[in-house]
Amino acid sequence: MEKYKNLIFEFLRYIIVGGSAFIIDFLTMYLFKEFIFKGQHLYCAVFLGYTIGLVYNFVLSCLYVFKDGFKKIKNKEIQSFIIFTVIGIIGLGLTEILMYCFVDLLNIYYLLSKIITGAIVVFWNYIARKIIIFK
Repeated sequence: MEKYKNLIFEFLRYIIVGGSAFIIDFLTMYLFKEFIFKGQHLYCAVFLGYTIGLVYNFVLSCLYVFKDGFKKIKNKEIQSFIIFTVIGIIGLGLTEILMYCFVDLLNIYYLLSKIITGAIVVFWNYIARKIIIFK
């Protein structure tokens, strides 16, 4: 029972970290699209937001979410960051595809599309990182 309790608390920490990373991702995307790219280049803005959120997420995942798993990867931080990034790149691919489907095919406003997409991709990222990196 203790194992499940720990897993639930770990997932809750991931939601907090992932949620704050999503806010950074979302705001970065919005600022780039609306102010730097002057309403253009949505998918470049999506990429930049996701990338900044990815780095933030890695640091806090190691320090706060997967604390016990981080002890196991000590001295392998670069290798773990590469794997974390590959998982993130797959998440980015899912993000770009889902954004395209929601925005271009279904005509859903891009900010709402980003929220829906983020909710879907968070599960991929958590499960993959938990299984592959922070066993």
